[in-house]
Amino acid sequence: MPVCNSAAWVRELRKRKKWSIARLQFELKNDFNLNIFRIERGTQQPKVVTMQTLGVMMSIPMNDFICPILVGQPANVYTLRYHLSQALQAENIETARELYGELTRLPGFETPINRQFLLSQKAQLDYLLGEPPEPLLKLIREGISQTLHKYDAADINNALLVYEEPILFHTMAKVYLREGDTVTAIRILEGMRESFNKLPINDVERDATLAPILLTLTDALMLDKEYEQAVSICDEGLEVSATRNHGAYTPAFLHNKATCMRRLNQGDSARTFYRLAFFGYELLHKRNKALRVLEEARRYDLTFDTYGVEDLEYTPVTGHVYNRSDMEPCDNIFQLIKNTREKSGLTQEDVYQGICSKSTLSKIENGRMEANHYILEPIFQRLGLDINLYCRFYLGTKNFEIYRERERMHQLLIQKKYDEAEAFLIKLENLNEFRRGTNLQFIIMAKATFHRAHHGLTPNYLRILHDALAITWPDYNEDDISTRRLTHYETILINQIAGYYYLNEKYNDAEKIYNRLMCGFNNQYKDETEKIKLYATMIFNYASCLHELKQYQKSMEILDNGINFDIERERLYQLPQLILVWAYNLFDDNKQKESAPYFVLAYYVLCIFADYGKSTYKILISNHMKEHFNITFE
Repeated sequence: MPVCNSAAWVRELRKRKKWSIARLQFELKNDFNLNIFRIERGTQQPKVVTMQTLGVMMSIPMNDFICPILVGQPANVYTLRYHLSQALQAENIETARELYGELTRLPGFETPINRQFLLSQKAQLDYLLGEPPEPLLKLIREGISQTLHKYDAADINNALLVYEEPILFHTMAKVYLREGDTVTAIRILEGMRESFNKLPINDVERDATLAPILLTLTDALMLDKEYEQAVSICDEGLEVSATRNHGAYTPAFLHNKATCMRRLNQGDSARTFYRLAFFGYELLHKRNKALRVLEEARRYDLTFDTYGVEDLEYTPVTGHVYNRSDMEPCDNIFQLIKNTREKSGLTQEDVYQGICSKSTLSKIENGRMEANHYILEPIFQRLGLDINLYCRFYLGTKNFEIYRERERMHQLLIQKKYDEAEAFLIKLENLNEFRRGTNLQFIIMAKATFHRAHHGLTPNYLRILHDALAITWPDYNEDDISTRRLTHYETILINQIAGYYYLNEKYNDAEKIYNRLMCGFNNQYKDETEKIKLYATMIFNYASCLHELKQYQKSMEILDNGINFDIERERLYQLPQLILVWAYNLFDDNKQKESAPYFVLAYYVLCIFADYGKSTYKILISNHMKEHFNITFE
């Protein structure tokens, strides 16, 4: 588990080393400007070079913050590591076996951190293969002891878990659970939950790791007949899944919550959650799990109308890993930027324009300057890279606070909590970090959103969008969209400009922008984890525009790419909107009967995410189904 706060990182590693603050201060006697006490309180942010020194001194080489999970490995090994982790998460056993075998044949895995990584992958693979508990637990304990020499698995709520420790403890809990020892499993899982909840809310990797832990905890509590507590954990898991995991675990949490409600004799509520779990699994093409939910509901006389959705024909999905770029040979983050830029045939101007000066980028590439996060992030985006895959420890105390504030505003905007967001905006505008560059662009984007909410799609709204875009692209030209390397915010703004034309029924103008945006977008991103942030939204908008132009077949071709991508990667959150456009294409192309189940799917999955900004189209679907199919939803 990466630790984004350097204060917590330094404090935890010092304690593990059994050093006092005075001892660590003495070891760093050559750094006269460093105060360990202030660093551990989060009031002083050390330089990158100091953090490297700290890491080396405490036997934790940082390797310039590029994936500080493996020691001394070339950058391309991280691509292999990433695909192995994805294969295990998708329970793709054969692929995981092959990748694990490939990793074990590589040199340099004798160090504790690297050995722990291999043991963790081996433990997960053996668990999926159903290996006996004793040798598996022995393997897990060996893995944990590589970096955590003294621990109590039943009392880890105060631990700061790093490297592969969270995955190893989670696997340990699952082994105990499978063997019927729910007490030990619950102690471990609740301890991990408490530990994780001490980390910053909305940290991407915190929530990605926490969601499956919460799901396993609900399983354990249900086996222990602690149904009320399990419901509470399900609610927590649903929020984490919706906000940061794109709904990947949502149907499972809904199913568990339905079972708990049934056990608590709350039949009507149980029926509601069985229904939502069923449609969630169906939309993810997990037919076997959907039918299991349906069978359980029927067994306890909690039936609901499925509207024939279970008869739709599709190919079951077993999961698919995100593609990742082949990393250019490099030793640090600065070389990664330079080598990727040159390999992509980009000039420095292609990358720095609107983000920083040419001299600043040159200093960054030569390792002579420590860049702030709001500079590094858009640079990575123009290179088509996901910064989180390469810089897993890149936010210092101050930078992290700025990042967290921006993410909080982002969530308020997504959930359309505009009153709260506008009040929060005043705070952001008073921070120096939000007065320039991409952070200022974010502020102006938020103001455009507020203007639209209060005044609609006025010409002034369009002007604000162009003002925001001018921060990083002052000479914006629609003809250059498909060839220019865009940042995340530039893509959002251009998408919103096209949306302005679309919603004002200037469909041809909108279609030209959407087409150019999609062409450039598909060519730019090497890391699909970066591409996916806006992929489904752009697919939805472009396909909707084509639908209005009565280009139904082309619209469905565009949708097919987006739907399959999200289904294969279990991204439930954006799927109902894509399915809704699919349904309208069928309906308006004289295939009304075929469209009905898709309208139903879209409606009920929108219900799942109603509290997370996804309720807009529910009334539209409800009225449509009543008028054309005489169907009234429960």
